[in-house]
Amino acid sequence: MRLMRAFFFAACLFCSPCICQQSTALRTVGELPDEALEVEFISAAVGWCRTTGGLYRTGNGGTTWALVQPPPRDGYDHLWQFQFINSLTGWVRTVLDPLYWTADGGLTWTEGRLPIMSSRGSGPRGLVEDVRFTSSKTGWVLALREVPGDPSKESIRYRIAGEHTVYIPALFRTDNGGRTWTQQRYPDLKGVPDRLDFADVDHGISIELNQTLFTSDGGENWHKSRYCSSVNIKNLREASLGSGTFEATAAQLLDAHYGWWSVEGDTFRTADGGATWCPSPPIRWQGRVLRLHDIRFANRNLGWAIPTISEQWPQLTPCFQTHDGGETWASIVAPPGTRIEGISVPKDGPVYFWGYKHLFALSR
Repeated sequence: MRLMRAFFFAACLFCSPCICQQSTALRTVGELPDEALEVEFISAAVGWCRTTGGLYRTGNGGTTWALVQPPPRDGYDHLWQFQFINSLTGWVRTVLDPLYWTADGGLTWTEGRLPIMSSRGSGPRGLVEDVRFTSSKTGWVLALREVPGDPSKESIRYRIAGEHTVYIPALFRTDNGGRTWTQQRYPDLKGVPDRLDFADVDHGISIELNQTLFTSDGGENWHKSRYCSSVNIKNLREASLGSGTFEATAAQLLDAHYGWWSVEGDTFRTADGGATWCPSPPIRWQGRVLRLHDIRFANRNLGWAIPTISEQWPQLTPCFQTHDGGETWASIVAPPGTRIEGISVPKDGPVYFWGYKHLFALSR
């Protein structure tokens, strides 16, 4: 689920529009193999698409796709998340917890383990929220760990695990590809964690309910982020848990210093690795501030943003591009009737957008 965190600054009501005239357009690459759940390109040519039917690979920029040999599957087990480090090395996570690695582009798979198990195996119990690797060796698992506790003292029902147990946030790191994991010091801010974003092996952010945390030492220590002095905390709207949790939250830490965080349309930028968030002009369209589902930057100036599906319905709302770090945005022309669900920004070549069964590209 995706949790929505809402921020609204009164000053934004009076700021000038930040939308430029349409300056560029998406070109259709081709059809995706099935209804896409996730698309990731690591280069202009090589990419993967996760669907309800499995994992597919392309080696020609999405013109054709081939089904990847799946890892062993047990009963209702299916792919939940994946990440490729390069054209051959990557991993997939399944619903029943195992982490499978491939070193040959998906021809063969080796079963690994996660530090938190939901339904089987030995070790700590809990829920895995997100997995993220910066190399084939170093990675992190963000989870909710089940521990003894009093559920009546928890104000968030998602933190209740059982009659006498509760969930608390936990973070684990591996430096050997997941063979062993070490729990790191991760503060419990009484919220719900959702996902991680690491710029490198040392610098990362963790997106939680209505807040973020940051690390500059590879996760050994985490600290709660703060707002610039210009932000009036009393004017911030708080998110509520429910359907579509985190749907309108988007974040990226680009490098050791710069990153972006958008919640319910209110957008922030950091220049100190997530320690401080300062307001950035929101994206406006036809008089309203748009809630964003995804935001990705290729460098400190060039980036793209995708409104939530609900913002694109019933009237089609475009995606957007910025050339000045998010100070101004230009709408992107898409084929008629297209609703964009995701974006992938490889290190080289075009930027890929996708929606339902269609793949599009945009030259940088």
